[in-house]
Amino acid sequence: MGYEPELKFITEFKLSRNGMLLELKKEFNIIRLALTQMEELGAEYKEMLDSIAVMPLRKILFENKQKPLILELCPDFKMPVISGISFEGDDKFHFELAPYSFGKMENWINLEEWKNQRIAYFDKDVSDIPDIIPNETFHLILNKLEKQEKQEFQQKFESVLITYKGEQITGYKRISPAEASSNQRIFELMKKAGYYDLTIYNFIKHLSDKRGAHIDMGISPLIKNINEAKSQTFTPIICFGLQLIYAAKMQIPELEDYWLEMIHIVREQEEG
Repeated sequence: MGYEPELKFITEFKLSRNGMLLELKKEFNIIRLALTQMEELGAEYKEMLDSIAVMPLRKILFENKQKPLILELCPDFKMPVISGISFEGDDKFHFELAPYSFGKMENWINLEEWKNQRIAYFDKDVSDIPDIIPNETFHLILNKLEKQEKQEFQQKFESVLITYKGEQITGYKRISPAEASSNQRIFELMKKAGYYDLTIYNFIKHLSDKRGAHIDMGISPLIKNINEAKSQTFTPIICFGLQLIYAAKMQIPELEDYWLEMIHIVREQEEG
C-alpha cells in the first residue's frame, strides 16, 4: 500500500548545524540590542532591557537540560569563571558585583560548573537556622525540593501561630531543635532550596521566569536588587550575555567573524 505524505502543523525537523548557528546569532543579536539600548536609554530602563536579555541566556544555556543549544554546537563549551568585585554586607551577605572579568581562556570552566557558581550567598551554618520560618517562606522552600525531600523537611517541623506586625500568622518551628543530625539535614535541604545561596542558574531562571516568560505577581526583592547594579555600566545579566557571546566566538569557528567590534568591549572591561 502506497503512502503520500501530507502537510500538517505538528511535524518538526531538527535544525542543521547551519540552522542552529542562525538561531544562536539571532539570540546573540537580542542581547546586543539590549546592551545598545541600555547605553542609550540609561539606568531607568535597565530592568526592562534585562527582561529582554535574560531570555536568550536561558534558551541557549539551559532550555534543553540534556543538551542545550550551545552544547549541540560545541560539546566541550566553557565559560569564564565569575570574577567581579567582592562585596560583603550585613548579615554575613556576600555578593560578586558586576562587571565581571573574561579571564584567561585556560582558566574557563565547563557549563555545569559555571551555572552552579554562586553569584551571592549568606555565609551561615547550622547554628543560623531561624527559630521560626513563616508559612510563605516554608512553602517556597518545599517547592524547591524533590518529593521525598519535601516530606522529609515537613516531618521535621510543626506549625505554630506567631505574631507579626500586630497580626497572627502561621509559622513553622523545628520539632527537635536540639538534635544535631536533624539540624544538619534541615540546613542541607535549605541550602539545596536556595535559601542561603544564589547560583547563576537560579539567578537566570528566576529573572527569566518572573520578568521574561511570565507576568508574575511575585519576585524576590533581593535577587532583583542584585541585578540592578545601578552604579555599574553593566548589570550581571548583560555581563553574562557578553561572556556567552565572547566564549562562543572563541570556541565555535563559524562565529569567529561575528561582531568583530566586540573585542573593544572585552578590552575595556579587562582594563577597567
